[in-house]
Amino acid sequence: MTTSKIIEKKPLSNAKKDNILNNFCELFEGSNEAYTIARTVQGKTNQKKVFAEYATIKKPPTQEHFINHLKGTYRLTNIPIRGDKCKFGAIDVDQYDGSADQIKERLNKNESDLPLIAAASKSGGMHLYLFLEDWVMAKDVRCLLKHFASMLDIKSVDRKTGKEIEPEIFPKQDKLEKNQYGNGINLLLQ
Repeated sequence: MTTSKIIEKKPLSNAKKDNILNNFCELFEGSNEAYTIARTVQGKTNQKKVFAEYATIKKPPTQEHFINHLKGTYRLTNIPIRGDKCKFGAIDVDQYDGSADQIKERLNKNESDLPLIAAASKSGGMHLYLFLEDWVMAKDVRCLLKHFASMLDIKSVDRKTGKEIEPEIFPKQDKLEKNQYGNGINLLLQ
């Protein structure tokens, strides 16, 4: 008879939890003027797209908002752009026919060249995130993400027509005008 070691699960210390939360907040640092909360309002369409109702709150998100997102209280859809700069961006891949797996394979083959992190979206599609150490011009990030989408041959599906379209790129704007807040993207881990 063989004996096996039982490894006792040890919970993370509060310091490690705080470090993880701080890193998550830093990765998704965006607008200091507004954030958006999303709640699902109806089931999936024939393209499997999940629709949500969004509420924009005109103040910066706090750590508490990130905590509530991670707990599943609501989805935080942070706005990447601040003025004309951003520290993260994303390609929103709305494909539901299994081709998202093919995109992941292509991404893994080009991993050293493409600094993107794949995460499932709320609808079963995929977000490809780009994280930056410093604030970079949003127009440059958008151009780079469009280039990556082209390299990976990414197309999305229009939820109304079912036709192939270019994927959404976040941030959606190169620069925010006065009284403009930008568009949020659902954060991962929900």
